[in-house]
Amino acid sequence: STLSEGETTFITLLYFLQRVKGGDLPDNVNDKRVVVIDDPISSLDSNILFVVSSLIKEIIEDTIALRDAYCPNSHVSVLTNATFISRQNVFDALMKVDNNILKLDTADDAYIKLVNRPASTDYTVQGQVANMKKFNGHCIIQTMFMKGIFNGKDVNNVKPEYIEPWLRAVAEIKPRQVMIYTIDRETPDKELRKASKEELDDIVRQIESLGIRATASY
Repeated sequence: STLSEGETTFITLLYFLQRVKGGDLPDNVNDKRVVVIDDPISSLDSNILFVVSSLIKEIIEDTIALRDAYCPNSHVSVLTNATFISRQNVFDALMKVDNNILKLDTADDAYIKLVNRPASTDYTVQGQVANMKKFNGHCIIQTMFMKGIFNGKDVNNVKPEYIEPWLRAVAEIKPRQVMIYTIDRETPDKELRKASKEELDDIVRQIESLGIRATASY
């Protein structure tokens, strides 16, 4: 009852990571695991964030070692909102995976703060683009397009005023691929809507005109 939410999250993550190895005791360790870690940094302070990012780096390195030993033809993919890619250990870990999938939903700071709500107070689109460029093409940009109203504000990022600066950012980053998609299921906010197939296909064409491979999920 005396632990903060962040401390509880951190202890739970440490316990989970030990369980990932196969059990609570060393004798129960087992290498054969499929592991999914979804948002392990909620409510963590900056000191614990550093530890968690180091642990994630260790998990990625262990995963690659297992892949090389048992499934050398498999690819290791990491999907991230890219908030902490400026941290060297995070960057180094992502450089090792086959598919480094980074989120960039728009090139508009106000939109990002409204919809994506990054954990880092230092987050800026300009800073993110600069950090993504450092991967020198070893990345895949993932973007969600949608329409409607959120918190009383228009969040239609299919409009030219959002698409054009986003395309310029993509051209600057030079990823090897761009994945775009839209809302796939009902959301808690009833005023949000899917982008149409026609709109997504048009965006794919614009990306491909930059010489970058693009795919859309409807």
